[in-house]
Amino acid sequence: MDYMNAVYISARRAERSDAENYAADGALCDELTGFNPEACAGVYNGESELSWVVPVTPDTRGSDIAALMVLAVKYHQESILFVDRGRATLWFTSGRNTRSIGQARIVDRRPQGDYTALVGGKYLCIE
Repeated sequence: MDYMNAVYISARRAERSDAENYAADGALCDELTGFNPEACAGVYNGESELSWVVPVTPDTRGSDIAALMVLAVKYHQESILFVDRGRATLWFTSGRNTRSIGQARIVDRRPQGDYTALVGGKYLCIE
């Protein structure tokens, strides 16, 4: 998986029950099957959540992001994280707003704040 060229998406919401979040996780996983996702554990705004990493290639970037934004809206997400050649941008589901948030890095130790725990004991963080 190329973590530096990927979209990070979740179906979890803090106001949902554990059972509702579990059901949303499974439903999103089913919808992501054609994207070859990888499950990961994320921390966003201080909340732990199951997230999915979806690889994005230059050939499919536009159509993949559009499809993933539809899923983000469906699962009531505020945004998706798009990492493009290491540049991290939040794509918000309300309107056409995006916000560059820094440079993504893969590190060996769990960082402070928001991060994504990747396969193999590595972590993705944004600086």
